[in-house]
Amino acid sequence: MNEILKTIIERDVRDMNRAVSPLKQAEDAVLVDSSEMGIDEVVEKILSVYREKVTR
Repeated sequence: MNEILKTIIERDVRDMNRAVSPLKQAEDAVLVDSSEMGIDEVVEKILSVYREKVTR
């Protein structure tokens, strides 16, 4: 598990720092950290963000 995590972190660092088309969050993106959420909570959060944006 530690080796997999290390590999993922290394890949992400490479992707974020590459010269051409670096991986980065769009300015208008909404970050939903689902690390501590169940699937129903994730769905509700995304729907909530959608409703907020659409009804503005």
